[in-house]
Amino acid sequence: QEFVLAPDFNRMTHVRTYPAHQARVTDVLFALNCEWVLSVGRDKMFQFHCSETGRRLGDYVSEAWCTAVHSTDYCRSDTLDHTATKAGYRKLKRQSHRGGILQNVLAAFTRLLANILGLDEAPRFDAQSKHAFVGDYSGLVSMLKLDNSGVQPVTNLKGHSGSIRSLAWDSDKQLLFSGSFDQSVIVWDIGGQQGTAYELQGHQNKVSALCFAGLHQLLISGGEDSVVVFWDMSLPRKEVSSNILSLSSGTCLCPGR
Repeated sequence: QEFVLAPDFNRMTHVRTYPAHQARVTDVLFALNCEWVLSVGRDKMFQFHCSETGRRLGDYVSEAWCTAVHSTDYCRSDTLDHTATKAGYRKLKRQSHRGGILQNVLAAFTRLLANILGLDEAPRFDAQSKHAFVGDYSGLVSMLKLDNSGVQPVTNLKGHSGSIRSLAWDSDKQLLFSGSFDQSVIVWDIGGQQGTAYELQGHQNKVSALCFAGLHQLLISGGEDSVVVFWDMSLPRKEVSSNILSLSSGTCLCPGR
């Protein structure tokens, strides 16, 4: 659902409902430059709509529940009913359900922490290349090319053994970060086009939230182990296999880890 927030922040006016999904919506993004609303749900569908007309522009069917969507130039809103929500630069009402409360709290906390520390979170939809990333319950990340005529699949990224919960993006280096229930964060070198990936091991439970601060080259991850980890992405990487590289726990800026 789309709302307009009053100047005094005390009232919201309903504008439009997007009848997008047939099951619970799990993630929503708003691409400001393109005026697109991107959403994924448990109906295994990725969809994007024009926020000016409400018209659906395209969709993509995943092999499993869609659990996360990523782009750059965005504002995020978490909703768990059957309608997509335009996030814009507006403060929206969040609906939660008992299975998603902890994940929503962790996601909000990592973004709040970044704001408190003066870290500018990288935008999530590249308005020039118009690519989106969709994570699903099986651990697969799908890269999609979007335009006003629809969706074109580009490639699939396989590396996680658990479902994808959060995605983040480094627009300068063109790196994609994916956080999973397998307790790991993988850094995918999209710009290098060589299939290179880097694995970050710092959590003892599910990784539920990611936030990348491009100005400071910091990746912030939050997990169900009640730990928030700060990763210094400017440090050199150590190769541990042919295609998987690892940042050791020594790059974690969280004391005692």
